[in-house]
Amino acid sequence: MKTITFSDVLIKTSESLENNFKSCISRNEALINEMVEHLNLLYYWSEKLSDVNCVPVLREVNYDLLSSIYISANGMYRNAFICLRSALELGLSFFYFVDNNFKYLQWKKNDFDMKWSLLQDHEDGVLSKKYMKLFKNNFKEEIFIEEVQDVYRSCSEYVHGKYEYMHTLHNQQILFDQRKFEEFAKTFLKVAKLITVYMVIRFSDKQSDFIQDKLVTTFDIAKVYFQGEIA
Repeated sequence: MKTITFSDVLIKTSESLENNFKSCISRNEALINEMVEHLNLLYYWSEKLSDVNCVPVLREVNYDLLSSIYISANGMYRNAFICLRSALELGLSFFYFVDNNFKYLQWKKNDFDMKWSLLQDHEDGVLSKKYMKLFKNNFKEEIFIEEVQDVYRSCSEYVHGKYEYMHTLHNQQILFDQRKFEEFAKTFLKVAKLITVYMVIRFSDKQSDFIQDKLVTTFDIAKVYFQGEIA
């Protein structure tokens, strides 16, 4: 009887993931293209903000989002949601560091820990009405803040490994699940759009030299959170 080695297990798992990936791509081409379009928009923003000291944080957000697509396409949905929460938290951290360079320098030296409670602090956080009103007066802050908190809470259910969100509870194998992928894609698009809206709030001056399609896409995403025209 042949002994099954760890290498055999890895090869079999790799074959299974490859089959998941092929199934996902063949059934969700339009949905994947939509996610990639929003990811490319954030890449475009990061290029426009290349002179900002803390832009490496934004680039890591892009990496997390790209990783989440790949991981989810392989059928590893819980891990994909973990990447999404990281992208959202780092996304808000980027805006915090833009206006708190000293904290960014401390963070780089591992002398400062970013916390979600700090990001949503009513007085000093970037997820607050006071912060947003510094840049936009016709912005629907309450709706936006609630949506950010809701999507963060949803992703956190997977991060903390709550019973109903465990992968092995429903299946011991890593299998493609269309319903779970669609749920992931919906959350991905929400995270990407919320970060893009934050770009409009904080860096409206950077949009003056946007190419037309990027400008139109950005405004289409952001306009639902504004009362009247976007300045």
